[in-house]
Amino acid sequence: MSTEVVVQIIGRAVVEPDFRELLFANPDNALNGYDLTTEEIAALKSISREQFDVAESELRDRMEWVRLLYEADFSSDARDTFAKKLDDLFDFD
Repeated sequence: MSTEVVVQIIGRAVVEPDFRELLFANPDNALNGYDLTTEEIAALKSISREQFDVAESELRDRMEWVRLLYEADFSSDARDTFAKKLDDLFDFD
């Protein structure tokens, strides 16, 4: 399984609205040219728009917390403690 390619496709769908629309409107066209197995193609096609939107929103929320964390004026120990508490709170694993 080429996980890196699947992650690349999902990442592209997150940051490129036109590609995201193509992925949901015409997945065969959107996935053309990517080195994917039959199972990977089926898995990507099985993601509903609603599932994607929820996951994208959660990802953006996590990215915002990370940005705030690293912009904060904390000592490295305080930053690590804060990051652990956020991780526990939001179950980032």
